[in-house]
Amino acid sequence: MKVNLPKLEKNKNSTGPNFIRSPIKLTVSLLVSNQIGTIRKCMESLKPILDAVPSELIVVDTVGPENSDGSLAIAKEYADQVIRFEWCDDFAAARNAGLSRAKGEWFLFVDDDEWFEDPTEIVAFFQSGEYEKYGCTQYAVRSYEDEEMTRYSDGWVTRLARRTPEMKFIHPIHEMLSPVYKPEKKFLCYAHHVGYIFKNKEEKKEHFHRNVYPLLEEIEKHPNDLRLMMQLIQEYIFNGEYEKAKEYCHRAETANDDPLFDAIWNWIVTALIKALILQEHKEEAMEEGRRLLELPRTNDLAKLNITYLMGNAAESLQDYETMMECAKEYHRLAQYFDEHQDKMLEQVMLSQGDILMEDRRKAAYRAMFLSCKKLERYEELCTFAEGISWDKEYMKDKLYLLLLLEAADKTDRYDIIARTVEKLLAQGEIPEEFQNALQQVCNSSDGDRKYQWRKTLAGIESDDPYFLTLKAWCTQQDGGDVAAALQECLDHGVDCAAPRQDLLLVCLKAGFDPTPFLAPLYLEDWVAAFHLLVKEMSIGELQELLRLADQILYPASQEKFYFLAKLIYQKILVDVETPGEKLWEEAGEYIRYTMAYSQNLYREEMFAPDQRSNLPREVLFALSLKEARDAKDKQDWKQAFAMLKECVRAYPPNKELVNRLVDQIQTDMEAEQEQFAQFAEMATKIKQSIHQMIGSGQVLEARGILDQLKALMPQDPEIQDLEKKVSMSERLNDLTTLMH
Repeated sequence: MKVNLPKLEKNKNSTGPNFIRSPIKLTVSLLVSNQIGTIRKCMESLKPILDAVPSELIVVDTVGPENSDGSLAIAKEYADQVIRFEWCDDFAAARNAGLSRAKGEWFLFVDDDEWFEDPTEIVAFFQSGEYEKYGCTQYAVRSYEDEEMTRYSDGWVTRLARRTPEMKFIHPIHEMLSPVYKPEKKFLCYAHHVGYIFKNKEEKKEHFHRNVYPLLEEIEKHPNDLRLMMQLIQEYIFNGEYEKAKEYCHRAETANDDPLFDAIWNWIVTALIKALILQEHKEEAMEEGRRLLELPRTNDLAKLNITYLMGNAAESLQDYETMMECAKEYHRLAQYFDEHQDKMLEQVMLSQGDILMEDRRKAAYRAMFLSCKKLERYEELCTFAEGISWDKEYMKDKLYLLLLLEAADKTDRYDIIARTVEKLLAQGEIPEEFQNALQQVCNSSDGDRKYQWRKTLAGIESDDPYFLTLKAWCTQQDGGDVAAALQECLDHGVDCAAPRQDLLLVCLKAGFDPTPFLAPLYLEDWVAAFHLLVKEMSIGELQELLRLADQILYPASQEKFYFLAKLIYQKILVDVETPGEKLWEEAGEYIRYTMAYSQNLYREEMFAPDQRSNLPREVLFALSLKEARDAKDKQDWKQAFAMLKECVRAYPPNKELVNRLVDQIQTDMEAEQEQFAQFAEMATKIKQSIHQMIGSGQVLEARGILDQLKALMPQDPEIQDLEKKVSMSERLNDLTTLMH
């Protein structure tokens, strides 16, 4: 905004910094180059500050109107002053051009390739009078690395400071205000910055050389200036020159022991570990990290960064013990900074605060969970999980939850899962994959473990349909009031669609009609529920289920009973434990129930041979199996085998079952042939006995045995010959009797 500039006064307090006093509380100074893509965003983000605070905006033109891409014209719309500066590769000189014309008590300098996300905090700082308590401030600049603005780092910068007559910018590159005075206020607001997005490698290289050579010259002049070394190290790492970065990290570590530079020193030693890891010198990074963690000068924020980097190196080296210890220490320090954010703000330098971003936390916790699994330290994993709030989105990652579930299952720590579920429910919902895994462990566990899992989850206070289902199941197991538990389910609109299929079992075992829980379901829903119910039960349990369903479900819904019975016998048939001699018997039951269910669904004419192709494959399988069974009963083996081949063609998934049925037919045929051979041998001996009886005159005894043999083998020619001999012997006996 345009202002009349009044006469300024110096601070009369001679014992402290010589701060300037002015009705103009803030001067904003902006270097304008050629950033037509961002200049408007920059100006609009400054406007709330300029409108709310007595202030002025000074624009320093570094390109000239004749070379401007239009940025200068836009900047003039907002500026109180425009200063022409002839560019000379000296950022401090350009900044000083704006500073020299400043009239405000405070000075803020910005670039035209950055803009504030939300400057409300800065506005409040001035409007509340809080600015009187401080000498400088910091806020974060979010520097992006790609045009999509998905990759970035947040660096803390001192851009807003209380002005003194001696204040000026120093260093031609990575310029800084000097002197600035404590105390320092740190804002949580940030500015977007796109100056590090390069179109190609050549542009990036040019930017690197533009920065590095002036920095090297400045370091020659000021060999103990840690800030210059920090900027140089940052440039070397950014350009991938890690050996150079290491060299200056080591040099800087012993260059200046002034406590005022502790924050910079801690950034530098952290950068050393980063450079070593980027060089793939991970063992050395681990060794240096352990050394630095023991130094008294290493602050907690640097320890947090170093511990995180060491954990990454340990994972690459498959050093799971170190990986776990680093993750635990990361968690401890992160919690400390969560509770003492002021401590983090005191220690943060450039992008060190990124270590507390969600992606870093997620990676550290992932390392903890994975290392515990690798080391089989499941109890430790459960203990660690108890200290996690689970209130962040990144903690809902399926990896954490599934590994925690595995650990709880191996250690019988049902309680930790219950508390985790309660925390997740308090935030709104349970991630779907975790809920699916919970259901799986509740269904796949056996005996007492199954009961304990279900009992634990049933105790969670929730209207969630699945937990209400578990509550009903446990109530029945414990001999409680099943009717009340089922009524509670109905009151909350719970049905028995998967994964709540156990409600059907609860109803049947308690003698209740299950149709109220089935009625709301579409066909595919109750079919899926029946499939899951049968899949999770043993053969013995299925037989009991069939008995109960016959008593309770059949009167209520024959259709659903037939379908359930079909599924039960289908599972019995494909179960490898089902004895071969019972296969055809069970196949008969499967056919009966499949046809009963299918005939309720399809018109009678569809079962005719020329219409069957319109039926589902499973029905075609049952029809072919019926014909194979009928042929087997008639001992028409050729037809039986032909229809079994048709079974496979109709429904290939049952090929293994068909092979077992074929094997059983062959077994039966072999047994029959063996019986026939044994009978034939026995018949030969009987025939010989009859011959002997006839020869010894025992005609009556021969006749009795022959009649029995003739009934078994009526077409045997030998028996016909024996019949003639016995008849002749009988006539001779009769004649002899008459003659006497």
